[in-house]
Amino acid sequence: MGLSVYGAQNKALHKGFALMGRPYNENKAFWLPLVKEATKDRNGKAREVSGISDLTLGERWRLLKSMQKRGINIHNPGIRKALWGWKKGDPEVVAAEPDAPTVGKRPIRVPKAKQAMVKKIGAILASQKKPWAYADKMAKNRFGVDFVEFLEIENLEKVMQMLIIHNRRHGGE
Repeated sequence: MGLSVYGAQNKALHKGFALMGRPYNENKAFWLPLVKEATKDRNGKAREVSGISDLTLGERWRLLKSMQKRGINIHNPGIRKALWGWKKGDPEVVAAEPDAPTVGKRPIRVPKAKQAMVKKIGAILASQKKPWAYADKMAKNRFGVDFVEFLEIENLEKVMQMLIIHNRRHGGE
């Protein structure tokens, strides 16, 4: 599991560096301060690294996020918590992690006005055996909002309707 995320991140990182005008392999020394920035802990202390291959998946995710904040349009693949500390050279993770997100569960709290609609969306997703990321992607594509919980009530209703229509088209009730 770690290697596939690592490969996707690697591709995105090199693309990001190239889009910023300085390909990584030819300008490694130039990019090292930005790379070290991604390793800072909560106290602001960075650890010593010699390049992007020394970063954990979580640190690489932070580096990609900082590139996105600078206006670079690149994909930043999501990472399970169990893989956050994985880095190149660690044993490959094959089995599903115990803290892997489950279908139908959503940890984020929502305001009371939205709770019923979010629960309905969760029930539809569970009946279709789809993760919450599916509804989040719908919210992002249709309304430009990252998470379905952040939608206005009328847009939550539209997401619910889209899920119902999708279910009917694919043999559901």
